[in-house]
Amino acid sequence: AGPVGVHGGLGDTTVLDVFMHPMKKLKTTVGFGYTAVLPTATHPQLGLSEWKLGPALIVMSKAIPKWNIGFLYQQPYSFQSDSYQVQLQPIIVRTLPQEWYVRWGELTWKLDDENGNYDIPLNIAVGKVADIGRHKVNIFVEPWYTPPGLHRGGDGSHRSRIDGNGGGSSWGVKLNVTVLFPEAKLYAPILHHRMAH
Repeated sequence: AGPVGVHGGLGDTTVLDVFMHPMKKLKTTVGFGYTAVLPTATHPQLGLSEWKLGPALIVMSKAIPKWNIGFLYQQPYSFQSDSYQVQLQPIIVRTLPQEWYVRWGELTWKLDDENGNYDIPLNIAVGKVADIGRHKVNIFVEPWYTPPGLHRGGDGSHRSRIDGNGGGSSWGVKLNVTVLFPEAKLYAPILHHRMAH
C-alpha cells in the first residue's frame, strides 16, 4: 500500500519451459509446459521473494498470411503463501515490408489473483528488425493505457509494474531494444526439446 517509489535492482526471474507441437496442416503450434518464478528480487518493491510454479500453455497460428495470432497462458502458484496469478498474454502480430511490424500483446493481462484483483492494459507496438553491425536487433515502441474499469487492486500494483504492465498507472510508454541471435540453439531445462531462440 502507498506510493511505489523508484528502485533499481534485479527483479524475480521467470522460467517458461514448454514442449512445442507443430500442426503443419493447420499452420498452428501448440505448447504445454510449466512456468517457474525464482525469488531473485533485490528489493521488496521489485518482486514477491517467493518460489512459484504452475502450468503454461501457448497457441500460435500462422494460418492467415502475414499474421501471427495466439496466446500465452500461465498460472504460477506460490509455495510459501496463498499467492497465485492467472495470466494471459494475447499475441497478434502483423508483419509489414522491410521487417517492420505492428503488434498487440507484449504486455501480460493479470485476470485474477488470490484477492480477485485484475489488470488488463491495452497496448499496441510498432517495431522493426534491423541490422546493426553483425547483429540483428528488434526495436519497438509501445504505448499502453489501462482504463479504470480494467484494473482492480491496490496491493499488487507494484507487481504489475515489475511484470512489465502498466499496473496502477493509467498509461505509459515502453521502448525496447533486443539483440537477436537466430542462429543459437538452446535445450529446454526439463522438457528437453531443441528450439531456435
